Amino acid sequence: MNKKRFPMMLLALLSLLAGILTGLWRAGWKTPFPHDPMFNWHGALMVCGFLGTLIGMERAVAYGRFWGYLAPVFAGVGGVMILIDRLAWLAPVLETVAAAVLLALLLVLSRRVRAIPAHLMTLGGISWLIGNGLWLAGWTLPQVAPFWIGFLMLTIAGERWELSRILQPDRRAVILFWISMAVFFIGLGMSLTDHGRGMQLLGIGMAALGVWLIRFDLARKNLHQSGLYRFMGISLISGYAWLVVAGLLAYFWGMMTAGFRYDAVMHSFFLGFVFTMIFAHAPIVFPAILNVKLTYSNVFYTHLILLHLSLIYRIVADWQLMPGGRILGGWLNGVAILLFFINTLTSVQKKEAQS
Repeated sequence: MNKKRFPMMLLALLSLLAGILTGLWRAGWKTPFPHDPMFNWHGALMVCGFLGTLIGMERAVAYGRFWGYLAPVFAGVGGVMILIDRLAWLAPVLETVAAAVLLALLLVLSRRVRAIPAHLMTLGGISWLIGNGLWLAGWTLPQVAPFWIGFLMLTIAGERWELSRILQPDRRAVILFWISMAVFFIGLGMSLTDHGRGMQLLGIGMAALGVWLIRFDLARKNLHQSGLYRFMGISLISGYAWLVVAGLLAYFWGMMTAGFRYDAVMHSFFLGFVFTMIFAHAPIVFPAILNVKLTYSNVFYTHLILLHLSLIYRIVADWQLMPGGRILGGWLNGVAILLFFINTLTSVQKKEAQS
């Protein structure tokens, strides 16, 4: 266990736990929290406090220099500030600093590698910095959300493009990839002045990329493997399917900034796509970050299946305007995420016991 990185992981997990609870509150399950701003910053806890810290740690480990760890530290502490009433105003400040440090780190890595995947991840860092800057300037989280989507989608797209090059995609596949990216970038820019139309174009780009990944990503090869690689392949393909769903919902409902259907758009992307990507990559990424060993088990399918089924139920409840269904779906989403960490922790303990 890497004791220097473990505190940063704890900060990320604290934001995740608070994010799950505030998400349940927003879904309609009232809980006794110390102050009101927490309820409105559910997205910030999840995207900046948790995912920003996690991605920052991954990039810092890849870079290997001390200053790179400032990104996950600022992101993690920024998430904690949301939990403290009198210091909550510091959260957007610290998260903007975290995004700036991460972007600097990504620029260094991009200059070192000089490849398309690194450039895409750098664009993702720019998107996170713009989003956090808008949040700091007083924009609402629904207005900021397109740039947080851009941060995560471009980061994942860069990682998957790098791996997909092994299959040597033909010219048609490359053109289709960049068309989907172009539509997404146009929508991202348009969202600054016309949120509804911008989200619709974002949705088209997201759905197109999801279809591209299902068709051309290396994950298809993993479906024919066994054990961990098969699990990763199934997780990735199911996550790409959620990206298609998120894109279609964004096209039809993306102009909304609150309510049931806004909930469906956001969670089909952030839970269905992003968390499934986390489930898929965690058996490799977490050991690398924390310097631990992990034993794969078929029990991993329990949190994957529960997340998918509960999210389908939640989106149907959003579509049918069912408050009780959204609360139950949200509860089960949270249970799936907690089960993921329990299964992962248990697999680490088993491996350490065998060592």
